[in-house]
Amino acid sequence: MVSMLSCGYAGLLHAADFYTTPLAPLVFINGDKAKITVLNEDELNHIYFIEKDGSIAFPMLGKVKIVGMTPKQTEQKIGSLLRDGYILHPEISVEAIIENDFYVLGAVQNPGRYHLPKRTENILGAVALAGGFTQNALKNDFEIVQYINGKKDKKNTNSGYSVIKANDIIIVKESIHNEGGATPP
Repeated sequence: MVSMLSCGYAGLLHAADFYTTPLAPLVFINGDKAKITVLNEDELNHIYFIEKDGSIAFPMLGKVKIVGMTPKQTEQKIGSLLRDGYILHPEISVEAIIENDFYVLGAVQNPGRYHLPKRTENILGAVALAGGFTQNALKNDFEIVQYINGKKDKKNTNSGYSVIKANDIIIVKESIHNEGGATPP
C-alpha cells in the first residue's frame, strides 16, 4: 500500500517515513496551558493559560510571550528573565498540558496540531480546520493513529464521518499520480 500512496506533508513526510520520523517538537499555541515549576518558589508554580496575544501572566514578570516556543525554550526564557534581578539561580521546568489537541497530517492545506472545538469531531471537521484537502488528496482514504494505554493503534477508514478524539493523529492519504497521470520521481 505504501508504494501506491504517500502522505503529503509538503514533501517533508511520506507514509514510509511516518512511523519512524518523530513529529516536529511541540510548540505552544494560543489556548494551550503550560505547567511551570520554579524550584523553591511555590508562589510561582502554576498552570498558566496562554492568552490570545500569545503570552502568559507570570508573577513578578508580567506578560511573557511564549507562543511558538517549545517547553525547553520557555524554560530558558523565563529563567533568563528571573535571573535579571529576581532569582539568582532559578531552576525551572515547563510542561505542556495537552488536553484536547489532535494532529492532521498528509494531504491537507495546513498540516499540524489543532484544538478540538468540542469533545468529539469527525475527520471531515478536522480536515476543515486544517484548511481543506490538497488537490491530490484521496478524500475517502484516511488513517487514524491513537495511543490507547500507551500502545499505538492504527485504523484505516474510508469514512470522513469517523469520530476522532483528543491526541489522535489523522493522516489524509494522497495519490502519487499527478494531474498528467505521470508518476513523480
